[in-house]
Amino acid sequence: AINFFGLWYWIGSAVCGQRGVVIPDHLLLDSEGIVTYLAEEGVTRWDGITPSLLGAILMELPDNPTGESALHKATRVLRERMRVLVVSGEVARPWLARLVAQKLPRARFFNCLGTTDAGDVAVQEITPAVVDFAEAEGLALPVGGPVFGVRMCL
Repeated sequence: AINFFGLWYWIGSAVCGQRGVVIPDHLLLDSEGIVTYLAEEGVTRWDGITPSLLGAILMELPDNPTGESALHKATRVLRERMRVLVVSGEVARPWLARLVAQKLPRARFFNCLGTTDAGDVAVQEITPAVVDFAEAEGLALPVGGPVFGVRMCL
């Protein structure tokens, strides 16, 4: 069975006039391979990644990518081009948002709770103020807040 949310990953980019890219299975355990692939494909929005995988990949990125290795070159491309990161499927913690800001400073960061978990999509842009609040309160990153002017009956 497939729901609308699943279809979004297949046709959403085309509907928006963009090209969709699927990371090959053989790269899923190769952080450097994923980074290089994303850079070569010109990916600007990475959606549907788990926080743990994103964290592992970001920890592999050099802080100052001035070298000429494939990883340094790909990191420079991603730092320039990546505009949106959307994590889902696991709890996201403030340290990950800080790592995103450090490694991919141009990217907007979103935490999403998908249809499997919420019955609908709940999403929150993770801004510095959101991170500060979550850290101060000892909380995970939020997945959205109330929608004003909407009522729900249970």
